[in-house]
Amino acid sequence: MTESRAKPVSPPQVGSATPDPGVHEPPRRRRFSALYKTWIVEEANAARDPGAVGALVRREGLGSSHLAAWRRQYRAGALEALSRGSGRPPGNPLAVENDRLRNRVTRLEARLKQAGRESPTPWTTSLTAGRPAVASVTFRPIGVIRTPFTDIKGMPVQAAAANGVEGWIDLAPELVEGLRDLEEFSHLMLLYHLHQTSAARLTVIPFLDDRPHGIFATRSPVRPNSIGLSTVRLLAIKGTRLHVEGVDMVDGTPLLDIKPYVPAFDDRDHARIGWFSEHLDRLANARTDDRFR
Repeated sequence: MTESRAKPVSPPQVGSATPDPGVHEPPRRRRFSALYKTWIVEEANAARDPGAVGALVRREGLGSSHLAAWRRQYRAGALEALSRGSGRPPGNPLAVENDRLRNRVTRLEARLKQAGRESPTPWTTSLTAGRPAVASVTFRPIGVIRTPFTDIKGMPVQAAAANGVEGWIDLAPELVEGLRDLEEFSHLMLLYHLHQTSAARLTVIPFLDDRPHGIFATRSPVRPNSIGLSTVRLLAIKGTRLHVEGVDMVDGTPLLDIKPYVPAFDDRDHARIGWFSEHLDRLANARTDDRFR
């Protein structure tokens, strides 16, 4: 006959209610992946504001001992080795770079969400006052755009002036089915996040003019929503990598969407182009500077 044993009961704490033996559960130990540890360490290392590291640790429900141990593992290269051991081919530089970019995008998303909580934009407040509306919208990058430009200074100001400048797009592997039939198109429209620009401005002096204009009458990057648009030529598709020509964005730009370019949809006869008509002769030689950094 098997003897039954009662579950152990923790002693009651001073000032707390006596625990019910029937519902007592041992505490569960949290498990952390190597990628999560890497993200925490890189976020902490990038922190510059006083108290930012402590706020990060508290927000994630961690202890200072977690961060100290993970930093030692990070410096020793152990976290990268563990990441490779989780199903990623060892020594694959593309996989390592993709993980680094994903971590960077995650950090940027966290900062954007925090900024949105702390400083709601005035136009959002006015749009939602007194009536139901969408106060905020969150997008997830579908890939990363790789280009020769490592700095926002010195790039072509438009894709039309980036003839012969090649790059590629690394699409998230789980989205590969969405590329079906895309090879039948010669050009693509890319929507992406302008992740290295400064705060939004409503009046700017654009790259092609010396006079100020309203932001919505320009293609300047410091917009209320930092979304860029470029039309590029599709060269080839190999797996989840799209080779393109005519890139005018900085390397590592988070990609939001891909649309096929269709002249019947996107061209307009007799379109007026405002102040641009006087300055298109500057386009071929114009390059970005750091005015919007």
